[in-house]
Amino acid sequence: MNAAEEGGAPVTVLGSGFSAAAEASGELQCRFNGTVSRAALVSASEAVCNTTRSSQGGRVSVEVSANGRDFTASGVQYELVLAVVG
Repeated sequence: MNAAEEGGAPVTVLGSGFSAAAEASGELQCRFNGTVSRAALVSASEAVCNTTRSSQGGRVSVEVSANGRDFTASGVQYELVLAVVG
């Protein structure tokens, strides 16, 4: 298995309005192609999310929420590359 298949690869998200209160309540979140994961606060303008499980590579949309309900709709994507290390 690789990180993409298992999930858990860290992705840094830059923005604004991130808070310790949102992180503590579980409302600071990232959404990868519709699947939500909790984010870890780095600063008011930076958070880190772990990717969710995926069995295929390609472009993945990434959106973020500071309140657990309203996600960005910016269309930001990253490319998920599957690689077997062995």
